[in-house]
Amino acid sequence: GGWHRSHTFRDISTDDYTGNIITTPQMGTAAQEIAKIIGHKLDIMGTDACLMAMAEVGFEVADNVSYLVASEEVIPGMGWPYHKFVPRWAASPKATAAEVGKMVDEEYAKFYSSGSDAADGTLSTMDLSKFAALNSALYELAQAGQKLSSSDVTKLLSVVSSTQGFYFSDYKDLGDLVANLKKAGISAFSPAIFTHVETAMKSFMVDSQVTPSFKKATGVSIWMPSSKSTYSAYSNRYKLLKFPGATGWQSMLEWIFK
Repeated sequence: GGWHRSHTFRDISTDDYTGNIITTPQMGTAAQEIAKIIGHKLDIMGTDACLMAMAEVGFEVADNVSYLVASEEVIPGMGWPYHKFVPRWAASPKATAAEVGKMVDEEYAKFYSSGSDAADGTLSTMDLSKFAALNSALYELAQAGQKLSSSDVTKLLSVVSSTQGFYFSDYKDLGDLVANLKKAGISAFSPAIFTHVETAMKSFMVDSQVTPSFKKATGVSIWMPSSKSTYSAYSNRYKLLKFPGATGWQSMLEWIFK
């Protein structure tokens, strides 16, 4: 369920018998403990689970995971097509973690794009070592966002509503959000800010594959509610994550929904 909890989705790894879950901060703790046991970062964290390709999720594990392979959208019921990408991986035993991630992405998109199993979906591979530059660029954007006038806030929320979303309407594709903000002519955001985010994104995103229904998806989503009620419902829980503190993202949201 991405980073936030609802009645339908509960973070990740819901136990149907006990009701236990792994929250996003707990996932960060687990990655830290695993990395300590094996003596190095996990090469790949692959989440065959819905809505996990989020900046908030990736940054929570970034200190102990090299690459995250995840979906911005819901994963179809059949899950990843292991029978397609595992043989391909076995045929290239010296493939790097980034190359393996791309194999998974490509076979996933191919499998769900046509045939009797066709379904809407996305899958991407992110280089979590590139978060410093991405977070710095997002911090710049968030600082400018705290200078928005009331009329600019109205423009921004209109942009948010038209941006590529996923199962939860407050999960928005970061690349599409930036592209739409560039076109909106909001004076608080200089062209340089968008350039910095786009440049950081190019380095961060190793690969992104989509089925035809998600052509605007660029590989990673971010929490961007379009109403005060949605922001208020999750704002206290958002504060528990590492991402808003590193980027100032929540400070911008508080300004928008004050």
